[in-house]
Amino acid sequence: MTSLFPFHVRPGAATLSCVFLVTGAGMLAGGQASARAADSQAEPSAEERLGGDLAAYGRKTEVTFEELDQLIVWRHALTIEGRAALRQLLDMRMLARLGEEAQLEVTPAMLSRRWEELDRQIRSEGNPSGLRQVLADSDVDSKLFRDTLHLAIVQELLTRRALGIPADATVTSEQQTMWLEGVLERRGYTEEPHPWVNGVVARCGDVTIGTGEYARFLRDQLQREDIVDACYQLLALKRIRARMPDLSDEAIFRGVEAEIDRRRVAAERNPLYQGIAYDDLLEAKGLSLAALRLDPAIHVSALAILWVDRSRTDEDLRDAYEAERKLFDGRYGEGVEVRVLVLHAAKYKNELIKRDFEEAEKQLLELRARMRGIEDFERLARLHSEDTNSRESGGLIGVVTRGATGVPEALRGIVFAELDTEKGDVAGTILGPVRLPSQGSTALVCLGARRPTPTWEAMSRFVRRELRARFLEEVLPKSSVRTWLDVE
Repeated sequence: MTSLFPFHVRPGAATLSCVFLVTGAGMLAGGQASARAADSQAEPSAEERLGGDLAAYGRKTEVTFEELDQLIVWRHALTIEGRAALRQLLDMRMLARLGEEAQLEVTPAMLSRRWEELDRQIRSEGNPSGLRQVLADSDVDSKLFRDTLHLAIVQELLTRRALGIPADATVTSEQQTMWLEGVLERRGYTEEPHPWVNGVVARCGDVTIGTGEYARFLRDQLQREDIVDACYQLLALKRIRARMPDLSDEAIFRGVEAEIDRRRVAAERNPLYQGIAYDDLLEAKGLSLAALRLDPAIHVSALAILWVDRSRTDEDLRDAYEAERKLFDGRYGEGVEVRVLVLHAAKYKNELIKRDFEEAEKQLLELRARMRGIEDFERLARLHSEDTNSRESGGLIGVVTRGATGVPEALRGIVFAELDTEKGDVAGTILGPVRLPSQGSTALVCLGARRPTPTWEAMSRFVRRELRARFLEEVLPKSSVRTWLDVE
């Protein structure tokens, strides 16, 4: 048994800067138009409208599905995942039409048998929970999966009929794919040029995919956190614009250009993108510089910077720094570049972790004996480290400061014990093993170049960054946002 759609599991959306066709003025107008009076008794509340026309709300500000879907299309339609989703949607629509034309009947009994086959296959592969639990764990709607399963059976039956394959013979996935490709070619499959001003994304014969249908399909493919982030950015942009009604279009344009320039510089400094022009990097991700200028995430960052810059003088920044000097020095003060080579370990071995701390430390000491500096450490980290986030970069986790968030205290402790003892060059110094019980691991640590305590010019940028984050939290705490997913 084969199927074009054996599973309809939401793929992870790419971590990208995103694009959304909306001007600041248009977003503000939309926010004002969609606002609902809290004391109105004639209209349903925002909570009651979630899942109807309303996608999200927070702090008396609302985002409709129309707004969200427009954002989703602009963010994801031209990515590899977006193009694959378009083709999947077209294939599904065409199979439904072909099944109708052939007057095929897929009975409940046929669906149940196919469901049971998949369930047995999953259980035989070592997952005792079966298909239903796999769908739940993958956040896949069971009705949508059954609809997809229905079309998979249609495809198999039509392929069998078209190619004259006997009922007792297997229909391979290659045969099904080739048959459907032939149908699409004969009926004339075409994709319309972006940005689909006529509202049509793709056509095949008399089957048409509109932007609304495509947007809803894309929305179903996204991870929950991607949808929540999109809703937050749309809401935050409306609320920031309401806080800054006097901003001119020219000021917004300058702020957006400055934010894009900051991101360009960051990309150019990223060793993963060395030699790749920023425009080419965006294009590879299904984006463009022109579209990026309309991105709500870019606008939120740019306007938060403008808020701080126009509401805080340099003296205000110094006062903020002095009032919380321990926090700022801890997060942004003296630091050192750090690489790690991590092995998973536990106090007692178990089914998930096959080594205890003593065994892991023995392995790490053997590896340490083979290291003479940073190059050796990077090479061995790429080969042996079990930390997937840093392994490809030779164990590099970045500059670690005394108060760095997201860095285990034990690791910071061993790093700064060395820095406090050795005041000179520490590049190439290898430390550990150090146990990281909260991470379920133990690690070797390699120090790189020191970062001295920054000048006030540099520290003032960190203070601005912190104040921007606090401004956004004040404007719209993420905890205040509710989406329709919260009530499903």
